[in-house]
Amino acid sequence: MKEVPAYVIYFKDRSNCSRIESVKPGQDIPILVVPENALMAQPLRAIGSRSDNGENFKVTVHTPDGEDVHTWSYEWLKYDAIPLYKPEA
Repeated sequence: MKEVPAYVIYFKDRSNCSRIESVKPGQDIPILVVPENALMAQPLRAIGSRSDNGENFKVTVHTPDGEDVHTWSYEWLKYDAIPLYKPEA
């Protein structure tokens, strides 16, 4: 069985960060991700979904082998990760 890489949110793109910061509960948005083991790789398109209660943010990456899904705390993304990694204007 082929090992599927884990994917992480691509924080180097300001518009990617801005979409995540402004997503409403229950809304799906396009986002960019990169393989966790190749952070300098070309970003891939994925779908980001904020939970209906607003607490979590799920990222779904469609791969040839199926879907790769990761979930993060929305509060952590918005108030800790994005301010730390988002590029300056």
